[in-house]
Parts: sequence; structure tokens; C-alpha cells
Amino acid sequence: MRKRVFSYIMAVFCLFVSIFAYSSSAEQVDYDARIRAIEEEAKRLQAESEAILGKIDGYKDDIAETDSMKRLVADAIAGIDQKIANQAQLINAKYEQIDAQIEQMRVLDQRIENTELQITVSIERISFLEAENDANLTRFGEIVRGMYMSGNYDMIELLMNSSDFFDLLIRAEVMRNVSEINMRFMRELNDSIDEQQSLIAGLEQKEASLVADKISAEEKRLLLTRELDALQEQKDAFDAELYASAVKLQDYTKQLNYMQDNVAYLKAQFTAAQADIEKANADVANLIREKQKAAAAANRPAYSPEGFAWPLDSNYHMITTYFGYDSWRSGNHYGIDVGNAGIGGANIYAAQSGTVITAWNDGNYHGGYGNYVVIDHGNGFSTLYAHGVTGGVVVKEGDEVVKGQVISHVGSTGFATGNHLHFEVRVDGNAVDPLNYGYEE
Repeated sequence: MRKRVFSYIMAVFCLFVSIFAYSSSAEQVDYDARIRAIEEEAKRLQAESEAILGKIDGYKDDIAETDSMKRLVADAIAGIDQKIANQAQLINAKYEQIDAQIEQMRVLDQRIENTELQITVSIERISFLEAENDANLTRFGEIVRGMYMSGNYDMIELLMNSSDFFDLLIRAEVMRNVSEINMRFMRELNDSIDEQQSLIAGLEQKEASLVADKISAEEKRLLLTRELDALQEQKDAFDAELYASAVKLQDYTKQLNYMQDNVAYLKAQFTAAQADIEKANADVANLIREKQKAAAAANRPAYSPEGFAWPLDSNYHMITTYFGYDSWRSGNHYGIDVGNAGIGGANIYAAQSGTVITAWNDGNYHGGYGNYVVIDHGNGFSTLYAHGVTGGVVVKEGDEVVKGQVISHVGSTGFATGNHLHFEVRVDGNAVDPLNYGYEE
């Protein structure tokens, strides 16, 4: 009976142990499956991000070339604008020259008109003087007739023998009977006629000169007009060139804006993908911590946290980042970083004996840890060793390791700016400062 009861108890115990072991194993496999699924999604997102970056890079040359062409066209437009401004100045100057010629021609026309008026006045004056002279000759004829009627034949003979009118006037005997006033009047008339005729000759010469000047001014105006037409044609050509360049600039601007908008859209997609990747990595890190908590609750054999072995050779002790808040990361740093010069490839040792519950060796991001190993030491304690070199992890999940055993080699996988070891200590899944514990060399 006792044997049967003992056998029953042992069977129940074995069943309980097997159920517990199965539950623990199932839970562990479930963590690994979830981690793998998230990391596959992170890998897909990373590939998508890289594809987006490839598209952005593909736009860079086109944007640079289009922007360069846009600047060249803008510079050309500035040059054409200057040409048009200079041409406008030349056209305005030519208009001023033409206006000056027109004004000169107007002045010449006025002077010609004034000269012709003076000629007309002089001709009228001559006509008046000739009429006065004719009247004076008539009066003189009356005097001669009177002399004839009075019988003064010597005087008549004298007159009849005179060669001309002025010869008659200069003879002393005849002038004795002609009033001094009449003779002076006749001289003044003749002098005035000569003066007017001389004036007319001068005015006609002046008029001819003015007409020649007007013809020359008109020729110059025509020449200036032709030059103005040529300048205007050139300005029209500049205007057409400016319009064509403005159309080009508009096209380049549209192309540039289109590409820049696409790049902005792609960058937004990239940022969103990176945020998803960060979330995935954070989820992986949380799952790692949950797995550590689950391992801590699995009643594994407990190893003393005292007398931990330093996880590197004794010559590697330079801590580059301590436990706690890290401003560079704008967040908490859950372990310590050891990063001496030349540390790349150095051995990483198990700080204490225990069971390997996680071991990644594929070089993927894995929540920023890269290649990492987690060892459960029982009693709620676990340690994590991150950023191992690709292919450098030498243990696998489920391996039992002893303190000081080589488990990996230093690298820079995951979120790392250089070769170093990121070392964590967790109690019940919660990170504690690794420097709180003593270490044996």
C-alpha cells in the first residue's frame, strides 16, 4: 500500500515537473518566437528604410543638377535684365536725341519763316521806295516842263544832253534850280533801295543756309530713328530671351519643388519607419527583460552573486559609459560600457555560472544589443553581454556555462559607435548597477 501511495506521489510529482517544465519551455519558446517575429518586422522596416534612403539618394543628384540649372538660369535672367535696362537707357537717350533734332528742326523752321518774312518785308520796302522814287521823278518832270514853259532853253538843252538821271543831278547849273531837299531825298531813296537789295541777298543766303541745316537735321533725325529701331529690335530680342528664361526658371522651380516635396515625403516615411524600428527594438528589449524575469521565476539553481568574475581580461577596465541616465542617449543606460583601445575581438567571459537563455550571433540589431548573450544565474539574477562581433558568440541557448568561460568576443554590432562590451546585471528582470558587485580577476 505504501509503495503504491509512494508510486502515485512520484507519478504526480513527475507529471507536475513535466507540466512545469513544458510550461516553462513553452513560455520560453513563446518569448523567442515573439522576439523573432518582432525582429523580422524590424528587419523588414529596416529594408524599407534603406530602400527609402536609396530613393532619397537617387533624388540628390537630380536635385543638385536642377538647383544648379535654376541658379544658372536665374543668373542669366539677372544678366538679361541688366541688358534690357541698359538697352532701355540707350533707347531713352536715342529718343532724347531725336527730340533734340526735332526741336532743332522746329527752331530752323521758325528761323526760315522769320527770314522769309524779312525778305517779304524788304521786297515790300523796295516796292515802296521805288514808288517814292517814281513819284519824285514825276515831280522832277514837272519841274523840267515848267522850265520849258518859261523859255529856259539852256537848261532843257543841258537836260537833253545828260547821260542819265544821276549825271543830271551832279551838274551844277541844273542843281541850281532843284531844291536841295529833293536831291537829298532822291539820294536816300536810292541808298535805301541798295540797302534793301543787299539785305535781301543776305537773307536769301541765310535762308539757303538754314534750309541746308534743316535738311542735315532731318537726315540726322532719320539716322537716329533707324538707330532707335535697331535698339528697339534688340530690346525686343532681349525681352523674348527673358521670357524664355523665365519659362525655364519656372519649369526648373516646379521640378525642384516636386523633387523636394517627394524627398520630404520620403523623409517622413523614413522617420516613421525609424520610429517603428525603435518601437520594435524597445519591444524586443522589453521581451528580453520579461524573458529574464520568467527565467528568474523558473526556480533555476541559484548561484551566489558574490565573487562575480570580471567579464573581460584584466587589462580591459576603462569604463566609457556608466549605469544611469545618459544625456547622449537622452535616456537611461542599463549597464556599463567597457571600451579600451584595441578591445575589438577580445574574449568575453561569463561573470558567473548559469544557463544561457538567449544567444544571438547573426549581426542583426536586436533592440540595439546586436549579438548578445543572456545568462540566468538563478535566484532572480541574470547578466547580459552585448555588441559581440558577428560570428563571435560561442554559446547557444540552453548551454550550461561556468564562471570565467568564454562566451563571446567584443565587437560593435547593434547600436554601437565602436568596439566595446555592454554589460548588464538584472535582478528579477530589473537592471541594477553592475558596479554594485565585487569582481574577481
